[in-house]
Amino acid sequence: MANGPATVQYRFTYGPGATIDAPPNPTDLELPRAEELLLRRTVAELGLTNQQPDRASGSLMAWFQKNFKYSLDVPTHRTASRRQVLTRFLTETRAGHCEHFASATALLLRAAGIPARYAVGYAVQESARSGDSFIVRERHAHAWALAYINGRWTDFDTTPPIWDEHETSNASIFRPLTEWFSEMRFRFMLWRFEDHTGLPAKYLLIPLGLLTAFIIWRVFLRRRRTLIVRKKRRVETPGSWPGLDSEFYRIEARLRRLGLERHVGETFEAWVKRIKKEELKPALELHYRYRFDPASLSADERTLLAEQSHAWLKGSNTAPEKHAKA
Repeated sequence: MANGPATVQYRFTYGPGATIDAPPNPTDLELPRAEELLLRRTVAELGLTNQQPDRASGSLMAWFQKNFKYSLDVPTHRTASRRQVLTRFLTETRAGHCEHFASATALLLRAAGIPARYAVGYAVQESARSGDSFIVRERHAHAWALAYINGRWTDFDTTPPIWDEHETSNASIFRPLTEWFSEMRFRFMLWRFEDHTGLPAKYLLIPLGLLTAFIIWRVFLRRRRTLIVRKKRRVETPGSWPGLDSEFYRIEARLRRLGLERHVGETFEAWVKRIKKEELKPALELHYRYRFDPASLSADERTLLAEQSHAWLKGSNTAPEKHAKA
């Protein structure tokens, strides 16, 4: 349709019952020659050949849930054929995405004598904001099997239900933003297509462009103001953190000049212990309280910290240093 949105609108209904009309045919029981032996052996080991279709499908579902896991990080080999991928999935990795589970399930059902088909489509699971509709995205694409049980085709999905949560947790942090823009673009296309104002489409884009430019300008201006305020605070309040005037930092500087520097990330307590300066512990305890205790130090304790630090600094100028680098 000329000048229309790149969308197709249609209605559909769904409910319990057969998912497709055509009855099973011989192709629904065919097995690939390369995997036929493996598939029949697996079915025999699971005891599915002597079970009723509904019970056999239940046993197969339980087997997949117990022994397989969902994963998007399945190693692939350029030289491996599609059949080799299926063999590795059933015998080695036992991990894969919906295509692996759907293919293996359909073929195992056939090996058990149950007609089966491979189906692809979308998992409808995201409700729209209006509450009376759903949103189907490209990432909702899914594959599963159809099994002919009790005279009708039944959806049979052995993929672990956690697959959508798994993909969501591994998605980019920008995905909510890109999906929002995608939805806005879709809604705008519908609005443009259904508009009856008679205005040319290019004129309708002008207010949208102005609004977008205004939002970008406001975001930029707000960020610039935030950076200016932060810079101003740093300039106006240098050294405003409590305890930065502690005399213990002069002790640290003295020891650093003597080759006993504190390692990156090393606490004062661990540093004092490592360089064997146990005589600094009383001053260090006062320093910690001065820096981090909300109650800080009393006037007498603050004086004591200064006196102990000065006494050690004075003694270190006269006493010979005996130390070894760590």
